[in-house]
Amino acid sequence: MAAYLSPAWFTEADALLRSSETMSAQSQGVQLVLEQRVGESDSATVWHVRFADGVVSMAAGPADSPDVVFVSDAATAEGIRDGSLSAQAAFIAGDL
Repeated sequence: MAAYLSPAWFTEADALLRSSETMSAQSQGVQLVLEQRVGESDSATVWHVRFADGVVSMAAGPADSPDVVFVSDAATAEGIRDGSLSAQAAFIAGDL
């Protein structure tokens, strides 16, 4: 896998999401757009994940109309990515 949050990472993650039969099956009937912002607001890395009735995709940049926006610092995002921190724990602590 490419370096976390690099352009290649977004491309690879999108391809994995689009090709996942599990993600497709689990998202049937779901219409949801999640946006993630990592870092300071002016220089944040931003991407979004779209669930559209069985089609799941990811793209760099903000969503037009996200249903949910998650914001974190880089350390929190890295902890969630590497598994040392759960998203639930970060959310409850106010870090996500």
